[in-house]
Amino acid sequence: MSSKINIILVILVFSFSGTSLLAQLRLPSMDIQVKSGVTSMNDMKDDYYKGYNYFSPVIHGEINFNISQYFAAGAFMSKGFSGNTEFVSDNAVSGSFSSSHQAYGIKLRISTGRQPRFRPFAEFSYGQFEMYMEKDYYRIATSSTFFGGSVGLMIRLNGRLYLVLPQFSVRSRSNQFFFEVPGDFLLSQYPPLFEITGGLSYNFGKKK
Repeated sequence: MSSKINIILVILVFSFSGTSLLAQLRLPSMDIQVKSGVTSMNDMKDDYYKGYNYFSPVIHGEINFNISQYFAAGAFMSKGFSGNTEFVSDNAVSGSFSSSHQAYGIKLRISTGRQPRFRPFAEFSYGQFEMYMEKDYYRIATSSTFFGGSVGLMIRLNGRLYLVLPQFSVRSRSNQFFFEVPGDFLLSQYPPLFEITGGLSYNFGKKK
C-alpha cells in the first residue's frame, strides 16, 4: 500500500514540475504584419556613368515574437514587383531595365509600452538583398548583405489589431551590384536602399 502511495506522490511531483517547466518555457506572444509600399535607390555620380535610379512597389511580410511589451525579435521578407531601373547619362535616360528585388532577414524591434494608442517604434535588421534585371531575352541577378534601421508608428485599432503607418527604412549594403562602381556614401561604398511601407499588424496570444 505504501509503495503505491509513494508512486502516486512521485507522479504528482513530476506532473507539477512538468507543468511549471512548461509555463516557464511558454513561447512569448507573437504578431504578424502585412505591409505594402515602395523601395527606391539612386546613384548620381560622375564616374563610369552619370547615375541610375531604381524604383519598385513592394509587398512585405514579417513575424515577430514579443519578448516583452518593449522588445520583439522576428524575421521578415519583402518582394518588389513591376520595378524599373533607369541609367542616366548627360541628363537623359540612356537605358531602362525591368527590375525587381527581394529581401529577407532577421530584426529586433524596440517600442513603447502597450497602453498608449499611438505606439512609436524603431527596428534594426540584418539580411540579404537580391536584385534582378531583365532586358530582352536575358536576366541578370546579384545580391548583397545589408544592415538596416527603421522608425515607424503603430496605431491601435482594437486590442489586437494595429495600423502601421508610416514606416521609413534605410538599408546599407556591403557589396556592389553588377552595374555599380564603388563610391563614397554614409556607412558604405554603395548607395543605400530606402523603403516606405504601411499596413496592418495582428497580435496572437497575450496583448503585445
